[in-house]
Amino acid sequence: MFARVAGSVAARQVCFEITPAADGVERFTISGRTGHVTISATTASAANQGAGWYLKYVVHAAANLGNPHPVVPIPVPAPAQPITQVANTANRYVGNDTQDGYTDPYLDWAGWQDLLDVYALHGINQVYVLPGTDAVYQKVLEDFGYSAEQTRAWIPLPTTQPWWAMQNVSNYGAPIPQALLDRRAELGRSIADRVRELGMVPVLPGFIGTVPTDFAAHAPAGTTILPQGKWSGVPRPSWLAPTDPFFAEVAASYYRHADEILGSSTLYRMNPLQEGGSSGGIPQQDVTASIMAALQANESGATWMQLGWEHNPTTAQLAGIADKSKFVVSDGLSDAVATFGRESAWPDTKYLFGSIYAYGGHTVMGATGQLWIDRYYRQLSAPGNNMTGIAVMPEGFEDPAAFELLSELPWHAAAFDLAGWMRDYAYGRYGTTAAGTAWEIIGSTAYSLPRPSNGTHAEPAETLFVAQPSLTARNADPASPKQQPYDMNRFATALPQLLLAAPDVVQRAAYDFDLADVASTVTGNETRTLLPRINTAYLLKDTAAFDRLTARWLELLDRTDEVMGTVPWFMMGTYAANAGAEKDSLLYLWTSWVDPADGYKSPGLNNYANHSYSGLLSGYYKENWKAYFATLARALQDGTAPAPIDWIARASSYVTSGPTYPTEPSGSTVAAAGAIADTLGLSPLVVTDPAADAWLPGSPVRIGGLGVPGGTVVVRENGVRLCSTVVRADHTWSCPPPALPEGLHNLTVTEDRYTATARFAIGLTLVDHWTMDSTTVTDEAGGYDGTVLGDVTVQPGKVGGAIRFTGGSGTIQTTAPDLPSPWSVGAWVNLTGGPSSMALLNSDTSIVKINSSSGKVGVTRRNVADYTVNYVVPKSTWTYLTYVDDGTQITVYANGAPVGTIATTTPLGRAALGSFPPKDATTGAVDDVRIYSGALTAAQVRNLYLNGTPG
Repeated sequence: MFARVAGSVAARQVCFEITPAADGVERFTISGRTGHVTISATTASAANQGAGWYLKYVVHAAANLGNPHPVVPIPVPAPAQPITQVANTANRYVGNDTQDGYTDPYLDWAGWQDLLDVYALHGINQVYVLPGTDAVYQKVLEDFGYSAEQTRAWIPLPTTQPWWAMQNVSNYGAPIPQALLDRRAELGRSIADRVRELGMVPVLPGFIGTVPTDFAAHAPAGTTILPQGKWSGVPRPSWLAPTDPFFAEVAASYYRHADEILGSSTLYRMNPLQEGGSSGGIPQQDVTASIMAALQANESGATWMQLGWEHNPTTAQLAGIADKSKFVVSDGLSDAVATFGRESAWPDTKYLFGSIYAYGGHTVMGATGQLWIDRYYRQLSAPGNNMTGIAVMPEGFEDPAAFELLSELPWHAAAFDLAGWMRDYAYGRYGTTAAGTAWEIIGSTAYSLPRPSNGTHAEPAETLFVAQPSLTARNADPASPKQQPYDMNRFATALPQLLLAAPDVVQRAAYDFDLADVASTVTGNETRTLLPRINTAYLLKDTAAFDRLTARWLELLDRTDEVMGTVPWFMMGTYAANAGAEKDSLLYLWTSWVDPADGYKSPGLNNYANHSYSGLLSGYYKENWKAYFATLARALQDGTAPAPIDWIARASSYVTSGPTYPTEPSGSTVAAAGAIADTLGLSPLVVTDPAADAWLPGSPVRIGGLGVPGGTVVVRENGVRLCSTVVRADHTWSCPPPALPEGLHNLTVTEDRYTATARFAIGLTLVDHWTMDSTTVTDEAGGYDGTVLGDVTVQPGKVGGAIRFTGGSGTIQTTAPDLPSPWSVGAWVNLTGGPSSMALLNSDTSIVKINSSSGKVGVTRRNVADYTVNYVVPKSTWTYLTYVDDGTQITVYANGAPVGTIATTTPLGRAALGSFPPKDATTGAVDDVRIYSGALTAAQVRNLYLNGTPG
């Protein structure tokens, strides 16, 4: 294996010694001298992990996705001191039931060899193997009177086989050609044998009773065979009740043929009725007892592995497992459940700490990495815990950082620092430390996701380029997050930092893979700010802005397609070539999921398996958006409603048009990613401290950030030089200016040809003041002038003039970013409508509400919750509202007196005053809006109400 990965010359310089340990503990030691390295271990899997550890931490030439054959120097280096790592758990599993379909259902043996080597080098010792199960089923059905042709009519193509094995689809995607079925049998055996050769265990699908819908004709009269209805509109297979006597006979046939075709195993993965279906009233404990009995009768001593998902396995299911030493749960929600510790839910049951990420094979970077570290090691040290390992279970296997982080948990003695691990990851992956800062940023954002609020989908949000076109689209897959759960602006700073590393990179394939991934993530995040602007332009019938912004959208989509087209992994042509004659079925899965010509439409699955791959972006998604924008443009021109579009029909039309894709990468990843950075104005010079518009209690102030190593950073205010410093080798810089007075500060920061700004307030500071005296909405404090859009007018106000909103699409847009807590807002309001949701200040992050749907004043944290206090603003009279966020809670005042407290805190959205079309339209007048950086005291609120200043 080491020779396949690192080359024969390097392999001759590395010696492996395996000596089983008397205590049964897995460990490895790396030692030796240059050109003569020894990796000694207690098991074959530990030796494999030792080889991977050596490549990453000593050679700095890690083998992983995107770079399965790293460049290894000759002679090979040795560690300065011996390195020993000990496994803290014994079971290290990889594989999701859907992984083959969403990653590459037509991966050939060469691709599987690379994948299995990558698994082994990361200490994996249990691998799910699906190929060949189709051939097993053919033999089983032939045993019960089916012809070969009849079996193929039920067995689907590899594209949809994962869901067939999961009891979700019956014969959707059938028939499978016999030649392909035979090749799959050979491939499955090769995979299973290589897994065994590498000291791992093949985890094979077991028999749970899945049979064709016409199986009753081949079974004894009275056999209990239960129809299972449909899954997302597609017919399911029938279910031979495990409690029926005939089940044991069919199971015996299944395991006999599985042994013949794939070889026997000690681990079988079975998830009965995992995603719905009908048990026909059969007690769950009887079902599991019967399935286990059949397994033990045919594969004595084998262990049943079941996926832990939502409520499964239930207490009743576990009650049917008499010998729990032969049962293990691969938990898919270890990072998603509110509190982790499965001993109460699954008493006396072994389980693997696991995560499902990259749902649908989405081309996204990110995972709940910090949560993994915190929860895994906390549980590892918990007395009486039943956690015996890890389970890596992405629906699509294409995130090397997430895989490496999760797979390393069993090999670190204790919890470790994620930032430091990310720097080590970058060094091991590229052979240089130059990308460490970029990956520290990526780790603190995309790989520090919070626990998902829905309790299942622990993943980042996808790019909206791959969403079904809509001006209000928030996600592509309906189950995915509607908002990116990390700081997108901070993530974007990683792109120019990663570009700076290009000249020093040794492992070019790994670097190009990641650079394209990061660049596409940056453009994907940009779609989440750009699409609402397009929506606003459309609602306000601003055709010039609409045309400009939609052109920008398509330009960014093209640039994303270009950068992805420089890396084979991210090219649709790679997968279309592997699929060959079955390309259409793959395209359906990755677009509409089903072929509507078969009579099925599954709107809930449309775009579920979205992939941001070159060729698919330009050929399918771009054309969808162009068609959609064209209907909107015609509607604006004609004053009519947009013409409806059947998106599933468009998918079908696209697939049947016979699209072709390049199979060879073109262009430079660095050049394409650099063009994206330039287009978005991303510079390597960034101010990170203090945060934009931050409130600081006073001097001394520290100005710091990122830049180009070795360059000189100069900080000025109003042209006066405050301080200068040299950027460190790790790309960071820090420059303490002299004492600064209280108030709002706007600093200019330069390094060579780059310029950045630092804006912050010291002490309680008026940072925004919109008088609202006219439709020229000037920010007299902070410079974030407003642009009036839509139907607004000026009327007499409480202090001079006031802006009147009519409850329609009228709004005042600004370029102000969110203001970090603490903050205070004061404004005069005079409502004439409601109760309905009305905004004083608004953004994608938060809303300060004059009026909620209940009529009460409050605050909304988007995608989190709505909060109100028990106060209703009276109509047709001027009321002074003040909102104070002190960093722990928000207190609301009316006419200088407190009216309620909200137990939350939030950045203050300042992107719009009034409505944020098409929602939260205000009906009434707003006057003299003031925003302060810092929390006003109750006395200052009273003074602000009475005197227009906090005093």
